[in-house]
Amino acid sequence: MELPAREILSLFLPGEMSPGIEPLGNGHINDTFLVRLSDGCKYVLQRLNQKVFKDTNAVMHNYKLLENNFLNNVDVSLPGVYRSVNNNLLEFDKHGNPWRLIEFVEYAYSLDHIVKKEQSYQAGFGYGAFLKGCAKCPVGEFQEVIPEFHNLKWRMQQLDLAVEQDNANRLSAVTDLVSFYRNQYVRLNGLIAVLNSREIPVRIVHNDTKINNLMYRGEQVRAVVDLDTVGPGSVIYDFGDAIRTIANSSDEDEQELGNVAFNMDFFKAFAQGYLSQTKDMLTDTEKFHLWQAPLYMTLIMGVRFLTDYLNGDIYYKTEYESHNLVRTRVQSKLIASMETNYHPIKTIVEQMLTDNQ
Repeated sequence: MELPAREILSLFLPGEMSPGIEPLGNGHINDTFLVRLSDGCKYVLQRLNQKVFKDTNAVMHNYKLLENNFLNNVDVSLPGVYRSVNNNLLEFDKHGNPWRLIEFVEYAYSLDHIVKKEQSYQAGFGYGAFLKGCAKCPVGEFQEVIPEFHNLKWRMQQLDLAVEQDNANRLSAVTDLVSFYRNQYVRLNGLIAVLNSREIPVRIVHNDTKINNLMYRGEQVRAVVDLDTVGPGSVIYDFGDAIRTIANSSDEDEQELGNVAFNMDFFKAFAQGYLSQTKDMLTDTEKFHLWQAPLYMTLIMGVRFLTDYLNGDIYYKTEYESHNLVRTRVQSKLIASMETNYHPIKTIVEQMLTDNQ
């Protein structure tokens, strides 16, 4: 990997003789590197995964559209993207892989886990500020970079196909999960219908609101990163996916399921932060269904991990044979933990939405 990375880097930073290049982060999709120059400057170099982002030009089109329209009076910033000596946002190596160079967010850090409520509140504040910053983005000009990304009906159809084909001969070990996810899907029919009918408005949203896509400086969130998925979507996606990762008491690939639980304190803190920025923007329909968002997005991720496991681990990076099985069982346990908290989750959101109105 080092040789193509250095060759590509010379197109973005010509004249740099011996930059330091080291892996950065633990993302499932792209290959990311930290570049250190002799003068102390740092950059982020990324190779985009074309199996996931089949139209990388659309990814960069959206990136620049976001950069040009994001409001500058909100409390979070976005990392800029650099052009090469050829005036390109992307450069391709000899194998046809696309690379880009992104601004490094200085004096900041990301979190893989929330350990206190203030961090969760700040996460909600940051993603809420991001939604505010996207308020003037022209929805119709953004392209869909991953078709059907958060379409639960389509994800279930993909699971059904994987079950039917059983390409990796793994179905017999996961029939309980298949039944569990099918039952959960039925419970969300009302929300699915509202999303498909567009009663919930289409907005420009992040679409991948994991906790480690926020950059903290001190105790406050200062930047939102990993912008490849930004595009048309719903607040249901961003609110729900953030809660899925922030209110999970364990790792996404925790092997001891007894450690997996839904943290109500972190959920409440995130919701407070998020709604402090977005409450006045949301429609009545969005507000009515917001409490269901964590279940919706956790179900999607559980279904996606299970589908990939049945298909032979062809989408997500895995470190061992049962990695996707472990991941999907964590999501199913998190859903079960949410089920025991349905009433307080709904009550907390409703109360926050009606306070001071």
